[in-house]
Amino acid sequence: MYHLMKLMILKTQFSETNFPSVLFIYIVALACFVSGCAVPVSPSGGPRDTEGPKIIRTIPENEAVLVDTRKIQIYFDEYTDRNSVRQNIRLEPSLDLPFRVEFTKKRVDILFEEDLPSNTTLAILLGSNIADVRRNRMNAPYKLAFSTGAELAKGVASVSVRNVDGELPEPGTTIYLFRLDDQKKDPLDGSERTNPQTADTENEAMYVAEPDTSGRAWFSYLSDGEYTAIWFDDLDRDRIWDSEREPAQPLDQPRFTLLDGDTLDLGRLYLKPAEPPAPILAGIGVPFRDRLRLRFNTPVIASENAYGRITSSANNDTDNSLLAWPVPSTEGQNMEPNVIRLQSERPLLEDSLYTIELFGFSDPLGREPQTYEEPFLGNNTIMEEPIQYLALDPSIGLRPNTSARFVYSGFLDESNALDSLKIIINNALDSGTLKKQIVRNQIIVDPPEGGWATGDRVRFLVWNPFMQEHQSVEPEFWYPNRLGEIDLILTDSTRSTWNAQLLREPLSTTQNAIQNMHLSVQIDTLVTGQALFSNLIPGEVQLRLYQDRNANGVWDAGSVSPYERPEPYIVRRRIPVTEGFTTEVRIEVQ
Repeated sequence: MYHLMKLMILKTQFSETNFPSVLFIYIVALACFVSGCAVPVSPSGGPRDTEGPKIIRTIPENEAVLVDTRKIQIYFDEYTDRNSVRQNIRLEPSLDLPFRVEFTKKRVDILFEEDLPSNTTLAILLGSNIADVRRNRMNAPYKLAFSTGAELAKGVASVSVRNVDGELPEPGTTIYLFRLDDQKKDPLDGSERTNPQTADTENEAMYVAEPDTSGRAWFSYLSDGEYTAIWFDDLDRDRIWDSEREPAQPLDQPRFTLLDGDTLDLGRLYLKPAEPPAPILAGIGVPFRDRLRLRFNTPVIASENAYGRITSSANNDTDNSLLAWPVPSTEGQNMEPNVIRLQSERPLLEDSLYTIELFGFSDPLGREPQTYEEPFLGNNTIMEEPIQYLALDPSIGLRPNTSARFVYSGFLDESNALDSLKIIINNALDSGTLKKQIVRNQIIVDPPEGGWATGDRVRFLVWNPFMQEHQSVEPEFWYPNRLGEIDLILTDSTRSTWNAQLLREPLSTTQNAIQNMHLSVQIDTLVTGQALFSNLIPGEVQLRLYQDRNANGVWDAGSVSPYERPEPYIVRRRIPVTEGFTTEVRIEVQ
């Protein structure tokens, strides 16, 4: 730009007649130069920016008093995504104070359209979902508090928030704080309250809080009074709990009172995932004459003995019923959690209509899919792609008396498949002493009498028809001397009965998570308060404890209205299981 201006100066001859034109050119060039310098661009080169925006300054400063302005200024260290800023600014307490948001480079201005109330502590919450122009989010929410009077409200309440598996909650998770009426009447119709523990949750929440990087949500700068805090999924983003549409959970304390700037710890809130819809078979596809693709509305699990019974609607079909069994997906197919693939024992005819009944299928909560009555057409297309060898089951390894299961993507031809599997023990080919059998899409090898011997090296050569080659599989063997134990010692002053579950980490919502649950036992702290989990494969496990007070077999997170207290719940993550050792876990419940 500098060279362009210089060239224009050299080429232009000044005279009284052309001076206005020259001046105009100079002004345009200068404007282009200045505007070019003002355009924010990402620097080229260097490491990729993965950090979210940070607040470096505010006007007024945090905890300022005697604030008399309608304009709040927030300075960030980088340019922000403007939509994310607009959607994640909240004022508390929630007052009917309209404001607009404007942007000047890296500064955000919050402009109130009317005077702020006098002698009031206000706070502006900037949520953790505020992001920069590269979509990097803030590490934690930020709260700017100030008072229009001479003093700040000093009350503080906090709650530790975790998911039910012990992990930190998702960014943007919000806890809502309602102020209870001083009167014991319903705020809508003035009727007497029938449940003194029911909060004023029909109105807008006065305060909100998001968990920080440690998982603790803080309500600060609270005035004296009586409150209740709940979590709910605010679908309408209006701070009002819609009990018919929005799932909610209460805290262990239904209400609390703040006096003289108290600081209260409200305990821990475990967020239970919303119950998914009941499983429904939404559609059936028949890509090949003996393959079915079942599409559900939610993830579905096939039990070990799951199958489908297919019935032909043709009147002249004397043998109009056949069975189909689940087969796994291959790497080339989409790993869709809502899809189950079946292979039928006989081909389905192209011009025939069929119906199906399912047995042994359910969602992770044990609910079976609804009956599917829509007929579907068969298909004469032959699947030309060879079946694939997929994996050894169990993938974690074999215990001394565990059979090895080699899983394929389709049914196997017994005449060839058994002979294709070679077993090598201590560098010697097995001559047929081990029992082998085919069950649909699996080759099962039973252990020798007495179990797999300690010290033996066992290797399987598994034929993969798709690759046209043998694959070497050498499983890990877990002998008793290689297993570990966990000794749980539970001290409970209430002398209650606890349910204990042990799950292998990392957890998954798939069938593997259910198969990896080692034990589920009851511990009566009035009697012993101790449980020993034995014969555990080394690794990391998760321990979950809960009191099943309503005896329904699951942990209940409580109810907001009518209020039902959450059942006591404890989770301990990443407990090590060490080969040949006992890990002692002590938990004390007050």
